[in-house]
Amino acid sequence: MGKQRRSWGTLKQIRGKNWRASYTGPDGIVHSAPKTYPAKIDAEAWLAAEKRLIDLENWQAPKTRAVVGGLTLGEYADQRVAARRLSPRTRGGYEEIVRRHIKPSLGHYRLPAVSTAIIEKWYDGLLPHAPTARAHAYSLLHSIFREAVRKGLVDKNPCQEAGAMRTPRKKTMRYLTAQQLDALVAAADPGFRAVIAVGGWCGLRASELRGLKVADVGSDGSWVRVERSITYRAGKYHEGPPKTDAGYRTVPMPSRGRQALVDHLAGRKPGDLLFGSQGAFLTDWDLRRGVARAGAAIGISNLTPHELRHTGATLAARSIAATGGTTQDLMDRIGHKTFAAALIYQGSSNEAQLKIAEGLDNL
Repeated sequence: MGKQRRSWGTLKQIRGKNWRASYTGPDGIVHSAPKTYPAKIDAEAWLAAEKRLIDLENWQAPKTRAVVGGLTLGEYADQRVAARRLSPRTRGGYEEIVRRHIKPSLGHYRLPAVSTAIIEKWYDGLLPHAPTARAHAYSLLHSIFREAVRKGLVDKNPCQEAGAMRTPRKKTMRYLTAQQLDALVAAADPGFRAVIAVGGWCGLRASELRGLKVADVGSDGSWVRVERSITYRAGKYHEGPPKTDAGYRTVPMPSRGRQALVDHLAGRKPGDLLFGSQGAFLTDWDLRRGVARAGAAIGISNLTPHELRHTGATLAARSIAATGGTTQDLMDRIGHKTFAAALIYQGSSNEAQLKIAEGLDNL
């Protein structure tokens, strides 16, 4: 029997036995199935699967796909982590998850061979006493397979465990009132007043505070610009971009927090680190100790730098509510990034940001 032309693709029976399937791909080249099929229906199924990949715009040449599909999960996970744009600290964390929790049990499987049952068995024994780390590991694996589905390397995501990516609810984070924050800055050791003022009133992350230079601050203390972050990983500090694209921002400082910053600028050069000395970064230990000591001085025990950031975000949210601002204004101020595309690309105006700072003065 000769060729059988169809509405899409071609079938040919070879010497009255097996069936060969082929089609002309989007690249204009004729592609054949990697093997022949004893039953015509199997050859037709291969053609249907190829057509579906083309319709979904996930198509690759079968020979190329055969090579990529031969990757193990461990190899593909390494590739995906390496290809992502990440801070050094986040990259190191992902690499550790892949090395310690994904590769030992799952790394040897070929991508298409990983089933939901295999993932469920792995998840059952995954970090039973560390629920947050467990959720992070599952979330990373889910995202790796999501990318594999998008590229047409697997038909579906085998990570289907309901609620597996949900981290346990943490204890309620404390935040200070505006009056308490004023008192905290005043009670701090002189060398820590400015960093506490910026951390509390502007809501910067510790890594962002550590990366500030004198040139990133207005000479009158009215604004702070975030352009980099300094993270600690594997025994040393790494300079990199802010945690997310939304982290690049200029944050107006309310007038009540400016004096501490202006005093701190005295005698410093534009290229100097704002916090730290002689090129040495402000360490986590020193920052935690300075914040905790200031907190103890006003009767708040074990105050942390992250609670300063939480204070900045909470006070800004109250100011936004009072001035008619939007959620996006808050996200722009504290450098948060949302999953909703409409909010990612919607920026607030400078006038809205200045209103937030003015509102903080009026709290």
